[in-house]
Amino acid sequence: MTEKKYQADVIVIGGGLAGIAATLELLDHGKSVVLIDRAAEDRFGGLARASFGGVFIVGSPEQKRGGIKDNADLALRDWISYGELGEADVWPRRWAQNYVSRSLEDVYVWLRQRGVKFFPVVHWVERGLHQPGNSVPRFHMVWGTGQGLILALLDKLFNHPRRDSLQLFSVTALRN
Repeated sequence: MTEKKYQADVIVIGGGLAGIAATLELLDHGKSVVLIDRAAEDRFGGLARASFGGVFIVGSPEQKRGGIKDNADLALRDWISYGELGEADVWPRRWAQNYVSRSLEDVYVWLRQRGVKFFPVVHWVERGLHQPGNSVPRFHMVWGTGQGLILALLDKLFNHPRRDSLQLFSVTALRN
């Protein structure tokens, strides 16, 4: 196998959901990016592509339209309860607090700006109604499930205004 040289501001390893999101953010912030995945471009998306496509969001317009009264404090209490986080679990608690307080802006709005659409009805997670840590519906399903999520983000990636600053490589193709 011939040694391959990559040149960019950032190299992202993995074309799954996290890799695609990171690459979009990097391009948005003026960086040149090499994105490498084991799959060919038409198979980018990793496990998220085959997932159910649900996202935990606090305080969404869909929740408000449905009369669901949710907020970051309630969501954090639920998260701590279900996750059985104790006082010593400082970093998991901080992560949970950051996620529930920022999920609307950092997840929901970010995805909507990139063409991801959600079902108009918010669902309960698979644990079912009235279980500890599950006081209100927060599970926002993406139209098209995981496939719809990934295809919307790939569309933004492949048609990005700075597409010329992106190089895509498949490990499988590089081996041949």
